Amino acid sequence: MGMWAGYRGVWGWACHTGEMSEAEQVDRGALLALMQASQAVADGEDAIGVCRLLAERAAAVLAAEGASVLLLDAAGKQLRFEVVTGPGEGIVEGMAFDAAEGIAGQVTRTGRAVRIDDVGQNGNFFPDVDQRTKARTRSLMAAPLSQRGRVIGVVEVINPTDQPRFTDRDLELFRVFANLTAAAAANTCRKLTPSVRRGSA
Repeated sequence: MGMWAGYRGVWGWACHTGEMSEAEQVDRGALLALMQASQAVADGEDAIGVCRLLAERAAAVLAAEGASVLLLDAAGKQLRFEVVTGPGEGIVEGMAFDAAEGIAGQVTRTGRAVRIDDVGQNGNFFPDVDQRTKARTRSLMAAPLSQRGRVIGVVEVINPTDQPRFTDRDLELFRVFANLTAAAAANTCRKLTPSVRRGSA
């Protein structure tokens, strides 16, 4: 906890003494919120609760309409929606699809976070979720959850609520968030399915 307190102290001092511009204060405030969110994830023990917290905090910090956590099965063949907040909540949890498909599949293959400004213009977009929820995904960001250099899942946020699309700054913050939470979330969330648990043996 000392590291978190240290960051808060340094940023609080800088803001108080005017050492930061307004834009820098916004960026640092967002990063502090991300670190606090990642600490909350790290403190969790219940698998479903941790994955839900991860999705909820990602949506809140990035001002997104919804978020989801998808996990890769032990064979690396399928991605499964474990937790969804927003338009797909209660509808697509448990839905699995070929890990080679969709933007989440792209992130799984490359291990790189992506920002898609218009999903309708992206050939990797997987429309089945929108068809099931009757909602419309306009834009999204997706980032890998990795453990010891191996991608075991993806976190996504969709549709910013305060602007037409996500920005480069949003993507960078999202990368930071995914990196900070990946180890804690991966260790806990991967306990959700027997196939994933067997794959860790």
